Amino acid sequence: MDDIAACIKDHQYNEAIRKTVVDPEEALAKAILEKIPHPPKNSDALVPLEEYVGKVKLEDVSSCSIGRFLLCCLLSDQEPDTWGEKRSKQFEDAHDVLDEFMQSTAPSKTEATHVHARFSKLGKIFPKLGLDEAIATIATTINETDFTSEAPEALHEIFKPLAEIIREKVFVPAFELFKAHESYPTRFQELIWYRDREVCMDDFVVFRDLGRGAFGVVSGARHRVTGQMVALKGMNRKLIKGKKVLKMVVGEFQILKTLGEKPSPFCVSLVYSFMDSTDLYLGLPLCTGGDLMFHLRANAHGYGLERSRFFAAEILLALEHLHNLGILYRDLKPENVLLDEKGHTKISDMGLAVLTKRTPRTIGEKLLTGRAGTPGYWPPEMLTKKGYGFDADWWSYGVMLFEFLSGICCFSETYSGCKDRNEATLQYDIKFPELCGEDPFPEDAKDLILQLLERDRTKRLGANPKAVEILKAHPFFESMDWAQMAGAKVTPPWTPPADSINAASQEELQGRSKEHEFKKLKLTEEDDVKGINYSSKNHERDMVTVLRLERKGKLSHLEPSVTSGACNIL
Repeated sequence: MDDIAACIKDHQYNEAIRKTVVDPEEALAKAILEKIPHPPKNSDALVPLEEYVGKVKLEDVSSCSIGRFLLCCLLSDQEPDTWGEKRSKQFEDAHDVLDEFMQSTAPSKTEATHVHARFSKLGKIFPKLGLDEAIATIATTINETDFTSEAPEALHEIFKPLAEIIREKVFVPAFELFKAHESYPTRFQELIWYRDREVCMDDFVVFRDLGRGAFGVVSGARHRVTGQMVALKGMNRKLIKGKKVLKMVVGEFQILKTLGEKPSPFCVSLVYSFMDSTDLYLGLPLCTGGDLMFHLRANAHGYGLERSRFFAAEILLALEHLHNLGILYRDLKPENVLLDEKGHTKISDMGLAVLTKRTPRTIGEKLLTGRAGTPGYWPPEMLTKKGYGFDADWWSYGVMLFEFLSGICCFSETYSGCKDRNEATLQYDIKFPELCGEDPFPEDAKDLILQLLERDRTKRLGANPKAVEILKAHPFFESMDWAQMAGAKVTPPWTPPADSINAASQEELQGRSKEHEFKKLKLTEEDDVKGINYSSKNHERDMVTVLRLERKGKLSHLEPSVTSGACNIL
């Protein structure tokens, strides 16, 4: 790529992310390239209006974000003083949270408290709904319930009365308006068709490359209809087949899909996935702040205490979430932790992660033996093949915390004096630098790191089933408000520069791939990934955002289309 082309790509990408950050709503309206398409004529996706109204059920409409939006629009048209735009959005957002909680297989007390807080506000906004008594009862029950032992079904019962009140007082009357409306039933069918249709490359505008992996590249891209930016990870299918790593790629897809269905603010999750004749694509949230190693290079002596503690706290919550889902990450290092535009962290790259049938509290731990990860970050038991569990991630966590505070990997050849990182991992006794930035290296950090970097995995802090609780209570994290941290409500101590591209240059990313080695390889049906076409709940929520802009008249400049247009590569 010549210098001019690289500059153009950089400028276009920078403009796309800058506008999104500076003025979100106006930027989004301008970024959307076409309205939500209608199904092709004579599509079997649409049932004639009279027939559809006769068989559609309330739950068909009220159980999804698109349906709830349309029902709130009808209420707003009938009672604008009660159901204005702002109030309707508050109701929809709160119900999305309730919906996720009710569908969760293992809801937590934090989630329950979050749902309760949302509806406590709604009780004041919509006094006629009579939510006060149900909300008061829920608060009492949450405080009295042991969420570590109660079955999920029992936890769901807590919110059942609230859901029933909403059904009878909001959705039932709105549904009658829906069935009587001349266009809403048809529009609902059209929107559900688009939500459920297969995603393809034509749905995206692709900007610059952001990174290069073993099987392809990660590019910044924008969805043409929702206007949302994503990181589009494209992997060459012939290269995957030639390297015999399809099982690993499918594993990454399944873990990212699990995280899409059970998300954490601190883990990347699947937004879209699809494949064409040459590549397999994973669409992930775009983190414009770059990775932690990118920024460490600009901070030779580490991040300093405040930033290091904040990053470590969010990564702790990410590991807690992964482990509770039975996911052993196995490749924790600064390169695999991304920053969003506000400075919050997200663990990325699930290529080496493994989905187990166990959690840290499972009795009778089954150990893994396969080596996976990065030298200098993987634990000694992985090198000696003695077997490892979730505690392997906590070893890597300790290495990374040392690096945040000092700017140095403690098991690097340069720092340890050993011939390589593996020898250092097995033999080097940790020595701490005198300074953390301009301050003395904190004693509580030393204590925590030494407990995490215990070579005997049975004595390591991470081996304890209550490792997360012990970590959170450690003096190093004494200042942390974990309830606020869990909801990503604590303001990060540092924000990535919004006026620059926090990624390697185009020239640095021009490494030669190995696709040419397998050019003559033939792909068959056996190489297809079943169920690869996927859109997360975020896609539906993004559609609702578009519908809201459309209702405000901010998309009047766009013409409706039947199908998505051609892919634009910018």
